[in-house]
Amino acid sequence: MVLEVFSNLEVKVQESVDYISSLKLKINDLELKNKNLKKKLKNVYSLKERIEKKNLLIQEERIKWKNKIRSLLEKINHLE
Repeated sequence: MVLEVFSNLEVKVQESVDYISSLKLKINDLELKNKNLKKKLKNVYSLKERIEKKNLLIQEERIKWKNKIRSLLEKINHLE
């Protein structure tokens, strides 16, 4: 009877050890995925910042061209 209890206990302990090992592997995998996602997120934020800066430059350029065209149209209208 005692041997059977010890045998069952040994099986339970081994199952627990295996389960803990499996969880450690999952944790390591998730930590690696998290690290990679953080890198990707950092890259996305960097790209977003560059796009926003470029967008501002394009808007400024558009305003300059708009003003140039307006000025040219006014000159044309004064010629008539």
